[in-house]
This record gives sequence, C-alpha cells and structure tokens, in this order.
Amino acid sequence: MRKKLLPYRTHVLILFLLVSVAYFGVADNGFLADDVGGVIGNPHIGDLRFVFTHPFTFVQPLIYFILYSVGGRNPVVFHLFNVCVHMVNTLLIYFIIFRMDKRKKIAFFTAALFAVHPILTESVTWISGGPYTVYTMFLLAAFLAYLHSFKNKLLYLFSILFFLLGLEVSEKAVAFPFILTLYYLLFERTHKSWRYILPYWVITFIGVGIYLTQIGDRFAAFKRQFASGTSWRNPTFYLPMAITSYIQLILVPRVLTLYHSERVGDIEYWVRVMAFIGFVGMIVWTLIKKQRLLFFWLMFFVLSLLPTITPLRIASITAERYVYLGSVGIIYTLVWGIEWLSRKIKVKWLDYIVISVIVVLFIMRTISRNADWKDEVSFWTSTSVSSPYSFQAHANLGRLYLDKGEMTKAADEFEKTVALKPDFAEVHYNLGYIYRQLGMADKSLEHYGLAVKYQPAMGKAYQNMSAIYFMIKDYAMAEKSALFAIKYAEKENPILYLNLGYIYMGENKKDEAISTFKKLLRIDPTNEGVKQTLKTLE
Repeated sequence: MRKKLLPYRTHVLILFLLVSVAYFGVADNGFLADDVGGVIGNPHIGDLRFVFTHPFTFVQPLIYFILYSVGGRNPVVFHLFNVCVHMVNTLLIYFIIFRMDKRKKIAFFTAALFAVHPILTESVTWISGGPYTVYTMFLLAAFLAYLHSFKNKLLYLFSILFFLLGLEVSEKAVAFPFILTLYYLLFERTHKSWRYILPYWVITFIGVGIYLTQIGDRFAAFKRQFASGTSWRNPTFYLPMAITSYIQLILVPRVLTLYHSERVGDIEYWVRVMAFIGFVGMIVWTLIKKQRLLFFWLMFFVLSLLPTITPLRIASITAERYVYLGSVGIIYTLVWGIEWLSRKIKVKWLDYIVISVIVVLFIMRTISRNADWKDEVSFWTSTSVSSPYSFQAHANLGRLYLDKGEMTKAADEFEKTVALKPDFAEVHYNLGYIYRQLGMADKSLEHYGLAVKYQPAMGKAYQNMSAIYFMIKDYAMAEKSALFAIKYAEKENPILYLNLGYIYMGENKKDEAISTFKKLLRIDPTNEGVKQTLKTLE
C-alpha cells in the first residue's frame, strides 16, 4: 500500500513546490484596482449580517468576512488564500485527469503546467480575481466527486452541493452542466441513467432565472465601464477573436494585461478566422477518430467559456481570468501532443525534457507578471504599455500621476485616454483641472466644456468654469456657469451662492447680489463675512 501511494505523494509534493516557487513573494503585493473599492473598501466587509443580505451570492462575501476577521485590511491574508485555492485546484486537476486518463504522467504534466501558467496570475495574484479560483475549485470538486459517485451516493450529493456553492460564487458556473452532460454522453451513456445529471440542470435553470433579473444592471455597468454602444455583438467577429486569443495566450503567454484592447486589422482578423476554423476542424477530427478524451478536453475549454462568449455584451471579448477554468483543456491537449510525439519518434525522456523546459519558462514569466501586480504604479504602467489602446489603462495611470502631483505626466495620459474615448467626461474634467493649475485657461475651459457636453449634470465642472470666467472678467459666462453649477449641485452649497454673489457684484447687479447673499445666509447663517458684505451693499 505504501509503495502504491508513493507516486501520488511525490507528484503532490512537486506540485506544491511548483506553486510555491511561482507565487513566492506575492503576499507582499498590495491592493489594486477593484480591490480598493470592491473588496477592502467595502464598508460591510466586517459585518456578518451583510454577508447573508443576498442569499444567492453569500459565499464570496463570507470568504472576505473570514479573511478580514483574520487579518484585517492586510493584503497578505487575501493573497495567501488565493494561492492556497490555486494549489487545491492544481491537485484536483491532477486527480481528475488521472481518473479519466489512467496515466499519472499525463495527469502530472497537465497539473504542473497549470500550477505555474502565467495566464492564471490574473485570477491568483489579483485579489479581485480570486472568485474565479474559488468557483473553479467548487466545480472541479463537484466533477471529481461525480466521477467517484457511481458506487457512493454520498459523493453524488457532495457533487451537487459543490456545484451549488460554485454557482453561489459566480454565475459563470452555469457552464458545468454542459461539461457534465458532455462527459455523460461520451463515457457513461451506456451504463448510467441521464437522471443523474438532471439535478444539475434544474439548479442551473433556477440560477439563470435569478441572474436574468439582474442582467439589466450588468448591461448598464458594462456600458459605463467600456463605452459599449449596443447590448449585442457580432459572433462572426468576437468568437474567432476570443477563442484564438485565449489559445494564443495559453500557448505563448507573452503579452498579458488586464485589458486586452488590441486593434485588429483585416489581415489579422482573417488569419484568426482561419485559425478558428482549424481549431473547430481539430475538434471534429478528434470526434471522427474517436479520441474521446481529446474531444472532451477541447470541448471543456469551449464550454467553460460559454458564459462570456455569448452575443450579449455583458463581458469583455477576452479577459485572462475568464479562461482560468478552461485553460485546463488546452494544457491537456498540449501535454497529450508532446507525449504522443515522444512515443512516435521513440526518443526516451523527450516529453519529460520538453515539459520541464516549458515549466521553467512559465515560472519565469509568472514571476515577472507577479511583479507587475506589486503596486498600482507598476501595475498601471505595465498595463498601459501592454494595452496601448486601452483607455482604462491610461485613465488609471493618469489618476496616479495626478494624485502624486505630476501634472504634465497626468495630462499626457489623460490626453491619450480621450483620444481613445472622446466622451469620457470625468477625464475631460481632470484635464480641465490640470490645465487650470498650469495656467492654461483656454485649454482648461475647452475640457471643462467637453466634460459638461458628455455629462451635462456635472456641477463641479460648471463651478470651475465659472471661476475661470470670473478671473478673466467674462462675467456673463461666469454667471451662466455659476447658475448651472447651482442647478446641478447635489445639495445646496453656500460656496456656489458666494461665487454667484461676487459675480453679480462684478456685473454691478446690486439687487441680484443682495438676493443671492441672503439665500446664502439662509443656508449658512453664521457667515459673518457675507453679513458684512450684505450690509455694505445695502
């Protein structure tokens, strides 16, 4: 028995070491991007009552609550948790593939490449990407339990429970019944009833129904973030782009970024279309040749992406975190091909040598990518370089420069932003502020004007425009802007009335100035300066 368990122990130990080496030092990384507002900035993160406010999405808030209770606002605990979940996923993949393929070598090679693959850093290293590792863990656990449930009904119940938990974490878990149905059709149809997979579909239909009640908010959020025009997109474009981009990133993980916004020319588009057709042809070939395992894992890759490659514009065309689960299918196919070639040309240890070289290269790239996630400066700098056509990357880098007081650099990044997204009102406002600080009144007014063009109710832009017009003694425009600032203010602001009062004084509109200052005193009765000014006017 001890001898039988030895390979498992050796493989598990090596996989543990691979994950540890690849993600060594990640614990020192800080909170980035969505981490600040969506995770650690959540005012309810330490409130257990809030966790169960939404009963259909309580798992991830519960995880954050536990991590916060353990380490507070310390990123170390959150990072270590993500890495541990990734380790669990690596082991689950090892045992799933061994259960299906019966070859420890194939299972070990696939799990080893998954353990260190650079494309997975977005889900593992980024705290906000953690839900992708968590829902994957539950789905893999559900699949492994199902594989061993033929003679153990308790494992079948655990499989359903794990699927429920995965669906609680992310709606993207709805892909699991498709995967399970495919497995049933390929490997179990002759000896197991279809009723075994029916509960998964029932749960999925209920989950989809709940999710559809929130899809309007998702459309709105996606439109705000990515400036998408319609709620639908053309599948003849996004399908070849998404599938081929993911395969390219898995096989050659060179350009990794949070925002994949590369511009595609006609030649590249048709090359990708041909590659997509070739990929589909490869799937068909595996089916014709009755290579059921290869067919399953290639389809596993596609099916896991179903929630993000729909015609509905509710997700990016390409995002590395989306392929965390599906990457297993392409990695398995790669390993299968290397092992087949090694046997075909009869070169002993060729597969071990090739896989070892790939593992080393992947570890080096993963460590390099993890350094990009160190802090906001390194992250947004690398993102703007990797994604030069991403307005979000330039906008965030500009905000960092602005916070540091580096006005010229901030203006440069914001100008790149509005060149890519001309209707970004908040960035025009920031440019207006910067050019005002730099003494460039005309450019400041130009961008403030664009800010209110694209967001007419931006009261703060009108307020600053009014101040500039007042400074250059254009009192008519100053008055007009001040009235708009008051109109669109979230609440009555005494400063706005003070500014308007002085504008009226500059225009020699004594009665209007008196009326405005009286309104101000009704808001702020303690303003002695205004009382004195009012006495002088009266």
